[in-house]
Amino acid sequence: MTTKSSRIQLTTKDVCYAINVPRHVLRRWVLNLSPFSEADTRARSARRFDAGDLLFFAVVHQLETEYGLCLDGLQRISKGIMSFLKGPHAMVRFVFLDLESGQVDPLGDRMSPRAGLVVDLDPAYRLVAHYLGWPGDSRQLPLNLIGLG
Repeated sequence: MTTKSSRIQLTTKDVCYAINVPRHVLRRWVLNLSPFSEADTRARSARRFDAGDLLFFAVVHQLETEYGLCLDGLQRISKGIMSFLKGPHAMVRFVFLDLESGQVDPLGDRMSPRAGLVVDLDPAYRLVAHYLGWPGDSRQLPLNLIGLG
């Protein structure tokens, strides 16, 4: 894990270690899930991730292992997950995933009845906070969520 201009930069090895997945699993996610699958990459250049990306992959890992979502289901909602994590509701504990539309919303009283999945994001927040050594409330992480570049 390196820091560059006060922004955390993580390598593939860092992300794999933090969320306890083999490299080939992370590679599959990066190649198939938006926004990573749409990002321009340079040949022979190692991909770098930030703390927000780590949170995204922690959520994806949770959805795959605890909720049984396959790659096809993850592809439908990955863009919505990243948009949600970058948005103003980023530190909400419970979210509703609409698996049809790919929309991700904070769980609330005014939810329209529709099929989907309610997910507790707290395990992903805690995993990232622990890995980064964040001593405070895991939902107050300074994630530096910015666009991929």
